[in-house]
Amino acid sequence: LPTISVRPGLPNAAASGFFSNIIREPLVGKEALLPVLEGTRHWHASPRSAVGFLVHAATLDGERVGPRRSINMPGISVTVTEQIEALRRVAGDGAVSRIKKQLSRLFFWQ
Repeated sequence: LPTISVRPGLPNAAASGFFSNIIREPLVGKEALLPVLEGTRHWHASPRSAVGFLVHAATLDGERVGPRRSINMPGISVTVTEQIEALRRVAGDGAVSRIKKQLSRLFFWQ
């Protein structure tokens, strides 16, 4: 599945959770940490779309699909910069200012 963004609820420990956090938290006046470079590109889908994908996959005729199954769910590919600019268009510079860059070793290795 693509990363489900923006996930409802509180921030979680999932490595991909920051994709939701940098949108959800600033919208409610909270700070969000950005642990990757802004040029990072990732594949996303909304929670509603993901439910639709899974319901559709569950109704596929297994005989037609065959025994070797791999289903790639649709999504959109965006950079963190594109996410932040979308937030700016919707909520303004104040919301964007709540995103704090703090690179994490979790995402960088040698």
